[in-house]
Amino acid sequence: STRTTGVVFHVTKNVSVYANESNNVALPSLNQFTLPEDPVPSPQGKTQDVGVMVNLFDNRPTPRVTYYETAVVDTSTSHGTGNVQDRINNISAYMLADGKITQAEYDNNIVRANAYNFDNTSQGWEGEIVANLTPEWRLMLNASTNKTGITSVGTAVRNYIAERHAVWAAAAPSNEDLAEQLQLLDDWVQVNLVDRDGGKTPLTPDWTINLRTNYSFRSGVLKGFDAG
Repeated sequence: STRTTGVVFHVTKNVSVYANESNNVALPSLNQFTLPEDPVPSPQGKTQDVGVMVNLFDNRPTPRVTYYETAVVDTSTSHGTGNVQDRINNISAYMLADGKITQAEYDNNIVRANAYNFDNTSQGWEGEIVANLTPEWRLMLNASTNKTGITSVGTAVRNYIAERHAVWAAAAPSNEDLAEQLQLLDDWVQVNLVDRDGGKTPLTPDWTINLRTNYSFRSGVLKGFDAG
């Protein structure tokens, strides 16, 4: 669900300032689970923006500048079950075989995990100009900056492992296979969760520039068609 509020103030006939805020809660992914076997929570987001718009020369060029901030809590992303789930369950299985835990303890500690959560933020400036060159021809140029960040990466996964790590580490010297699984788990958590915490959101450019044009045919055999 999304709730949006906004206001526009016309400073003069040709100059307007505006502000918007939207809050949304999305449905969680139904096939994603994080440690120990919990469905991922619903992501919640908030966006705020303020800007100014100017109409020049009878609306032929219409420049607009906007500053925005966006924050999303509990975004989730999938990972292979072999990365966390299977390694933790393998550690428990080796401890059971070595007599370090009981069958009941093993059964109670089987985990299910194929995802982790993180919070992400973005902020930046967006500039846009729409030029109505003729009644039929429109040109649109958009440029934006985007500074992103991710925090609280895999908190549930990291906390679960931290609470049990000392017990697993104590059992590792007597079982090479257990020690290997623990090392693989630690390496994956370090590279994919710890090292990414505080970094930028993957696959998000710092700058985006778009140029679009559209021509509407108002007469002749192509009347009613657009090209762009």
